[in-house]
Amino acid sequence: MNRLSIIFCIVVCYLSLGLFGCSGGQVVPNEYYMIDVNRNAETLKSSHKSIKVLDMSVSRVFDGSNLIYKVGDNRFEKDYYHKYFAEIGAMASKSLVKWLSDSSLFVAVLDSHSLADVDCTLEGHIVELYGDFSDKKSPKAVVSMQFVLLDSLARSRGDLQEWKYTQIVNVTNRSPEGLIDAYNKAFAQIFSSLESDLMQAVSKKNP
Repeated sequence: MNRLSIIFCIVVCYLSLGLFGCSGGQVVPNEYYMIDVNRNAETLKSSHKSIKVLDMSVSRVFDGSNLIYKVGDNRFEKDYYHKYFAEIGAMASKSLVKWLSDSSLFVAVLDSHSLADVDCTLEGHIVELYGDFSDKKSPKAVVSMQFVLLDSLARSRGDLQEWKYTQIVNVTNRSPEGLIDAYNKAFAQIFSSLESDLMQAVSKKNP
């Protein structure tokens, strides 16, 4: 083997180490997860009103594609191999539209892409979304959200309806799959509370 061939082999080896690292020559594939919340409850009496659910915003701290874990006091880590399948706000908004549609509380539940006039508009914001694994024996999913309900006269009257919710759910299976399952349970509990508050809010607005 001549000198040029030896140099070529060395370069290839270094590149292989850089690409495969310590994974034994195997590339670790990414795995993707969905926020997918289903409503399992009886339908409600219709308010005879329509509502539009705007695309939810997410706190910049938690709006990335990677799952996030709290591992100690003020210490967080990103999971670079386990990611969300789509934008967090988009998945949560889609789930909420479906949830409210299944509830039958509103005669129409539209997403932000609709140009139709509606009676109410709902804004949502995800404040916190992380797995608290700081206690290794008792990991938890933490979800905090806030919502604002608007109608055509709300801004001028100054009577915006605003709600904030926080749910902490035990992670029974200490894994990314277990964390996502706990997230879905937390979102379901928040959507259920929101549904109750919306029902009271729209009933007050009915003549």
